Amino acid sequence: MLRLRVMTALAMFAAIVSAVVWLDTQWLGLALGVIILTGAWEWGALSGLRSPGAKIAYVAGMAVLALATVSYLPDAALPAVGCLWWLLVTARILVGQAAVPLQGRVSRAWLAAGPMTLLPAYSAILYLHRSDSFGAVFLLYAMSIVWVADIGAYFTGRRWGMRKLAPAISPGKSWEGAAGALALVTAYGVVGGWWFSATPTAAALLVIVAMAAGLVSIIGDLFESLLKRAAQRKDSGTLLPGHGGVLDRIDSLTAAMPVFASGSLVLPVI
Repeated sequence: MLRLRVMTALAMFAAIVSAVVWLDTQWLGLALGVIILTGAWEWGALSGLRSPGAKIAYVAGMAVLALATVSYLPDAALPAVGCLWWLLVTARILVGQAAVPLQGRVSRAWLAAGPMTLLPAYSAILYLHRSDSFGAVFLLYAMSIVWVADIGAYFTGRRWGMRKLAPAISPGKSWEGAAGALALVTAYGVVGGWWFSATPTAAALLVIVAMAAGLVSIIGDLFESLLKRAAQRKDSGTLLPGHGGVLDRIDSLTAAMPVFASGSLVLPVI
Protein backbone atom coordinates (compact mmCIF):
# COMPACT_ATOMS: atom_id res chain seq x y z
CA MET A 1 0.00 0.00 0.00
CA LEU A 2 2.83 2.42 0.85
CA ARG A 3 4.53 1.73 -2.48
CA LEU A 4 1.28 2.34 -4.35
CA ARG A 5 0.68 5.55 -2.41
CA VAL A 6 4.18 6.84 -3.19
CA MET A 7 3.91 5.97 -6.89
CA THR A 8 0.55 7.71 -7.16
CA ALA A 9 1.90 10.77 -5.35
CA LEU A 10 4.90 11.01 -7.68
CA ALA A 11 2.68 10.66 -10.75
CA MET A 12 0.35 13.40 -9.47
CA PHE A 13 3.27 15.69 -8.67
CA ALA A 14 4.78 15.23 -12.15
CA ALA A 15 1.40 15.86 -13.79
CA ILE A 16 0.76 19.02 -11.76
CA VAL A 17 4.18 20.54 -12.39
CA SER A 18 4.05 19.70 -16.10
CA ALA A 19 0.57 21.20 -16.49
CA VAL A 20 1.43 24.41 -14.64
CA VAL A 21 4.71 24.94 -16.48
CA TRP A 22 3.83 23.87 -20.02
CA LEU A 23 0.15 24.74 -20.47
CA ASP A 24 -1.10 28.25 -21.05
CA THR A 25 -3.80 29.50 -18.69
CA GLN A 26 -6.68 28.57 -20.99
CA TRP A 27 -5.62 24.93 -21.28
CA LEU A 28 -4.70 24.78 -17.61
CA GLY A 29 -8.22 26.00 -16.87
CA LEU A 30 -9.69 23.12 -18.87
CA ALA A 31 -7.49 20.54 -17.16
CA LEU A 32 -8.16 22.03 -13.75
CA GLY A 33 -11.86 22.15 -14.56
CA VAL A 34 -11.89 18.38 -14.96
CA ILE A 35 -10.35 18.03 -11.49
CA ILE A 36 -12.78 20.50 -9.93
CA LEU A 37 -15.80 18.82 -11.49
CA THR A 38 -14.58 15.42 -10.35
CA GLY A 39 -14.33 16.92 -6.87
CA ALA A 40 -17.86 18.25 -7.31
CA TRP A 41 -19.08 14.72 -8.12
CA GLU A 42 -17.50 13.45 -4.90
CA TRP A 43 -18.86 16.42 -2.94
CA GLY A 44 -22.37 15.72 -4.16
CA ALA A 45 -22.08 12.07 -3.19
CA LEU A 46 -20.79 12.95 0.29
CA SER A 47 -23.63 15.46 0.68
CA GLY A 48 -26.19 12.71 0.20
CA LEU A 49 -26.86 12.55 -3.54
CA ARG A 50 -27.31 8.93 -4.53
CA SER A 51 -28.59 8.68 -8.09
CA PRO A 52 -26.19 9.28 -11.00
CA GLY A 53 -28.68 11.76 -12.46
CA ALA A 54 -28.65 13.91 -9.32
CA LYS A 55 -24.87 13.92 -9.21
CA ILE A 56 -24.62 14.76 -12.92
CA ALA A 57 -27.02 17.67 -12.39
CA TYR A 58 -24.92 18.91 -9.46
CA VAL A 59 -21.73 18.71 -11.51
CA ALA A 60 -23.40 20.47 -14.45
CA GLY A 61 -24.54 23.26 -12.15
CA MET A 62 -20.99 23.60 -10.83
CA ALA A 63 -19.66 23.81 -14.39
CA VAL A 64 -22.11 26.58 -15.28
CA LEU A 65 -21.17 28.51 -12.14
CA ALA A 66 -17.47 28.08 -12.89
CA LEU A 67 -17.86 29.40 -16.43
CA ALA A 68 -20.01 32.32 -15.29
CA THR A 69 -17.75 33.41 -12.45
CA VAL A 70 -14.51 33.10 -14.39
CA SER A 71 -15.97 34.85 -17.44
CA TYR A 72 -17.81 37.73 -15.82
CA LEU A 73 -16.33 38.46 -12.39
CA PRO A 74 -13.12 40.46 -11.92
CA ASP A 75 -10.07 38.23 -11.50
CA ALA A 76 -9.64 38.85 -7.78
CA ALA A 77 -13.33 38.87 -6.85
CA LEU A 78 -13.94 35.17 -6.32
CA PRO A 79 -10.72 34.57 -4.34
CA ALA A 80 -11.79 37.44 -2.06
CA VAL A 81 -15.18 35.78 -1.58
CA GLY A 82 -13.27 32.59 -0.82
CA CYS A 83 -11.33 34.35 1.94
CA LEU A 84 -14.58 35.41 3.60
CA TRP A 85 -15.92 31.88 3.23
CA TRP A 86 -12.89 30.38 4.93
CA LEU A 87 -13.19 32.85 7.78
CA LEU A 88 -16.69 31.50 8.39
CA VAL A 89 -15.48 27.92 8.09
CA THR A 90 -12.65 28.61 10.54
CA ALA A 91 -15.17 29.93 13.06
CA ARG A 92 -17.24 26.78 12.54
CA ILE A 93 -14.22 24.54 13.05
CA LEU A 94 -13.12 26.39 16.20
CA VAL A 95 -16.52 25.79 17.77
CA GLY A 96 -15.47 22.14 17.82
CA GLN A 97 -18.87 20.54 17.25
CA ALA A 98 -18.95 17.04 15.83
CA ALA A 99 -20.49 16.49 12.42
CA VAL A 100 -24.15 15.51 12.34
CA PRO A 101 -24.46 12.20 10.44
CA LEU A 102 -26.55 12.55 7.28
CA GLN A 103 -27.93 9.01 7.62
CA GLY A 104 -28.99 8.80 4.01
CA ARG A 105 -30.43 12.32 3.85
CA VAL A 106 -29.48 14.93 1.27
CA SER A 107 -27.97 17.99 2.96
CA ARG A 108 -28.77 21.24 1.17
CA ALA A 109 -26.28 23.05 3.40
CA TRP A 110 -23.44 20.78 2.36
CA LEU A 111 -24.47 20.97 -1.31
CA ALA A 112 -24.39 24.78 -1.11
CA ALA A 113 -20.96 24.64 0.53
CA GLY A 114 -19.50 22.83 -2.50
CA PRO A 115 -19.31 25.81 -4.88
CA MET A 116 -18.10 28.06 -2.06
CA THR A 117 -15.25 25.65 -1.43
CA LEU A 118 -14.24 24.64 -4.96
CA LEU A 119 -14.84 27.63 -7.21
CA PRO A 120 -12.76 30.30 -5.38
CA ALA A 121 -9.80 27.92 -5.48
CA TYR A 122 -10.32 27.34 -9.21
CA SER A 123 -10.43 31.07 -9.88
CA ALA A 124 -7.43 31.75 -7.63
CA ILE A 125 -5.22 29.22 -9.39
CA LEU A 126 -6.01 30.67 -12.81
CA TYR A 127 -5.48 34.20 -11.48
CA LEU A 128 -2.05 33.34 -10.09
CA HIS A 129 -1.05 31.49 -13.27
CA ARG A 130 -1.73 34.45 -15.56
CA SER A 131 -0.80 37.18 -13.08
CA ASP A 132 2.75 37.74 -14.31
CA SER A 133 5.37 36.70 -16.81
CA PHE A 134 6.55 34.18 -14.20
CA GLY A 135 3.06 33.30 -13.03
CA ALA A 136 3.67 29.56 -13.41
CA VAL A 137 6.58 29.71 -10.98
CA PHE A 138 4.58 31.87 -8.56
CA LEU A 139 1.66 29.41 -8.71
CA LEU A 140 3.93 26.43 -8.04
CA TYR A 141 5.39 28.31 -5.08
CA ALA A 142 1.88 28.98 -3.74
CA MET A 143 0.86 25.33 -4.13
CA SER A 144 4.07 24.11 -2.53
CA ILE A 145 3.22 26.08 0.62
CA VAL A 146 0.48 23.51 1.23
CA TRP A 147 2.89 20.63 0.75
CA VAL A 148 5.43 22.25 3.08
CA ALA A 149 2.72 22.76 5.72
CA ASP A 150 1.70 19.10 5.42
CA ILE A 151 5.29 17.97 5.91
CA GLY A 152 5.79 20.23 8.93
CA ALA A 153 2.52 19.14 10.53
CA TYR A 154 3.16 15.44 9.91
CA PHE A 155 6.66 15.19 11.35
CA THR A 156 6.14 17.64 14.22
CA GLY A 157 2.82 16.08 15.17
CA ARG A 158 4.28 12.58 15.01
CA ARG A 159 7.22 13.52 17.23
CA TRP A 160 5.66 15.93 19.73
CA GLY A 161 1.91 15.88 19.14
CA MET A 162 0.02 15.72 22.45
CA ARG A 163 -2.89 18.18 22.41
CA LYS A 164 -5.61 17.42 19.90
CA LEU A 165 -6.42 20.23 17.47
CA ALA A 166 -9.96 19.14 16.58
CA PRO A 167 -10.67 15.78 18.23
CA ALA A 168 -14.31 15.69 17.14
CA ILE A 169 -13.30 16.10 13.50
CA SER A 170 -9.81 14.71 12.96
CA PRO A 171 -8.26 13.07 16.05
CA GLY A 172 -4.90 12.68 14.34
CA LYS A 173 -4.16 16.39 14.17
CA SER A 174 -2.49 18.23 17.05
CA TRP A 175 -1.71 21.79 18.05
CA GLU A 176 1.97 20.86 18.00
CA GLY A 177 1.61 19.69 14.41
CA ALA A 178 -0.06 22.98 13.47
CA ALA A 179 2.81 24.86 15.12
CA GLY A 180 5.31 22.78 13.17
CA ALA A 181 3.46 23.54 9.94
CA LEU A 182 3.52 27.27 10.71
CA ALA A 183 7.22 27.22 11.56
CA LEU A 184 8.23 25.42 8.36
CA VAL A 185 5.97 27.60 6.21
CA THR A 186 7.49 30.72 7.79
CA ALA A 187 10.95 29.49 6.85
CA TYR A 188 9.68 28.70 3.38
CA GLY A 189 8.33 32.24 3.10
CA VAL A 190 11.80 33.57 3.87
CA VAL A 191 13.25 31.27 1.19
CA GLY A 192 10.63 32.55 -1.23
CA GLY A 193 11.63 36.15 -0.59
CA TRP A 194 15.24 35.26 -1.38
CA TRP A 195 14.30 33.17 -4.43
CA PHE A 196 12.21 35.97 -5.96
CA SER A 197 14.86 38.57 -5.12
CA ALA A 198 12.19 40.52 -3.25
CA THR A 199 12.67 43.87 -1.61
CA PRO A 200 12.67 43.70 2.21
CA THR A 201 9.08 44.94 2.32
CA ALA A 202 7.90 42.46 -0.28
CA ALA A 203 9.80 39.64 1.43
CA ALA A 204 8.15 40.41 4.78
CA LEU A 205 4.71 40.53 3.17
CA LEU A 206 5.38 37.27 1.35
CA VAL A 207 6.17 35.58 4.66
CA ILE A 208 2.87 36.84 6.14
CA VAL A 209 0.86 35.70 3.11
CA ALA A 210 2.58 32.29 3.16
CA MET A 211 1.83 31.90 6.87
CA ALA A 212 -1.85 32.75 6.33
CA ALA A 213 -2.12 30.30 3.43
CA GLY A 214 -0.35 27.58 5.40
CA LEU A 215 -2.63 27.98 8.41
CA VAL A 216 -5.85 28.02 6.43
CA SER A 217 -4.72 24.92 4.51
CA ILE A 218 -5.18 23.03 7.78
CA ILE A 219 -8.75 24.36 7.98
CA GLY A 220 -9.41 23.11 4.45
CA ASP A 221 -8.30 19.63 5.47
CA LEU A 222 -10.48 19.72 8.59
CA PHE A 223 -13.51 20.96 6.67
CA GLU A 224 -13.41 18.04 4.26
CA SER A 225 -12.91 15.70 7.22
CA LEU A 226 -16.06 17.20 8.74
CA LEU A 227 -17.99 16.43 5.56
CA LYS A 228 -16.66 12.87 5.42
CA ARG A 229 -17.65 12.33 9.05
CA ALA A 230 -21.15 13.56 8.27
CA ALA A 231 -21.28 11.13 5.36
CA GLN A 232 -19.65 8.42 7.51
CA ARG A 233 -17.00 7.83 4.87
CA LYS A 234 -13.26 7.36 5.28
CA ASP A 235 -12.35 8.73 1.84
CA SER A 236 -14.12 10.99 -0.62
CA GLY A 237 -13.70 8.44 -3.41
CA THR A 238 -11.52 5.71 -4.88
CA LEU A 239 -10.13 7.36 -7.99
CA LEU A 240 -6.55 7.77 -6.73
CA PRO A 241 -4.94 4.47 -5.66
CA GLY A 242 -3.66 4.67 -2.11
CA HIS A 243 -4.98 8.21 -1.63
CA GLY A 244 -8.75 8.00 -1.90
CA GLY A 245 -10.60 10.58 -3.97
CA VAL A 246 -9.80 13.90 -5.59
CA LEU A 247 -11.15 15.88 -2.64
CA ASP A 248 -8.78 14.02 -0.34
CA ARG A 249 -5.88 15.48 -2.32
CA ILE A 250 -7.10 19.02 -2.96
CA ASP A 251 -8.84 19.82 0.35
CA SER A 252 -5.98 21.93 1.68
CA LEU A 253 -5.46 23.66 -1.66
CA THR A 254 -9.10 24.74 -1.84
CA ALA A 255 -8.54 26.86 1.26
CA ALA A 256 -4.97 28.04 0.69
CA MET A 257 -5.22 29.20 -2.92
CA PRO A 258 -7.87 31.94 -2.43
CA VAL A 259 -5.99 33.26 0.59
CA PHE A 260 -2.65 33.35 -1.23
CA ALA A 261 -4.17 34.87 -4.37
CA SER A 262 -5.88 37.62 -2.36
CA GLY A 263 -2.75 38.17 -0.29
CA SER A 264 -0.65 38.53 -3.45
CA LEU A 265 -2.56 41.72 -4.23
CA VAL A 266 -0.68 43.46 -1.42
CA LEU A 267 2.71 42.26 -2.64
CA PRO A 268 4.79 44.77 -4.58
CA VAL A 269 6.20 43.49 -7.85
CA ILE A 270 8.92 41.01 -6.88
